[in-house]
Amino acid sequence: MKRNWLPIAACLLFLSACGTSAKTTETRTADTSEKTLTVTTAGLHFPWNYKEKDNTLTGYDVEVTTAVAEKLGYQIDWVTTDFSSQMAQLEAGRADAVAEHVAITEKRKETYQFSRPYAYPDIELMVTKDSTLKELTDLKGKKVAVALGSFYEDYIRSHNPEGDIEVVTYEDTSGIPNDISYGRVDAYLNDKISGEEKIKQSGLALKMTGVSIFQAEFAYPFPKTEQGTALLKQFDQALEELKADGTLKKLSEKYFSEDLSTKS
Repeated sequence: MKRNWLPIAACLLFLSACGTSAKTTETRTADTSEKTLTVTTAGLHFPWNYKEKDNTLTGYDVEVTTAVAEKLGYQIDWVTTDFSSQMAQLEAGRADAVAEHVAITEKRKETYQFSRPYAYPDIELMVTKDSTLKELTDLKGKKVAVALGSFYEDYIRSHNPEGDIEVVTYEDTSGIPNDISYGRVDAYLNDKISGEEKIKQSGLALKMTGVSIFQAEFAYPFPKTEQGTALLKQFDQALEELKADGTLKKLSEKYFSEDLSTKS
């Protein structure tokens, strides 16, 4: 019997066309997903990053990162978690960037590569209002509070080779102002902006000394991978443009009432 192959051929042609169409859709979906950045932050550190009453993330870290993403044509998928988890997600490739005013340190540079800084805050001591402590040299025989595992802890320990300063670490820093007030510790090393906010919230008779111990550099860390290097270059370009057009200065003055975007 002679078979009519025309219907079969037509069907195969149709199925082949359907398969090509599905593949194109998948490619477009992948291209779209590539334009989304997963960025972590704590959402707890006013005015750097925090949540409004409607649960909207905002703050200097958040707005600068949003401005960078807009420059680069990315959408952001925000993930809020603690600092240790943020860095772990970055290392594991589950996050593309960390927006948590991360300080550049020599120790961290062993693991990460950093963008150009987007903030240069002064690091000062928080003390009681009647305290005369101002410099590191004033702290011999004193107890100094720092956040556990922070660059503040690294700094104090590296500048305390003889152990004259007793370093007291805190996993939760919210109780430090009370401990200073009650004399459990003598001082707290922190950035000036965060320290002033903590004092304001506590209502205690405390002060930031107004004397800069050193000036930190806050930036975006990236893994030392091909993808991390590529994203670092994009962030650097965007940050350079945001500095040139005055956006960084404007955002800094909005949240800090001063320009921290330029090194003094």
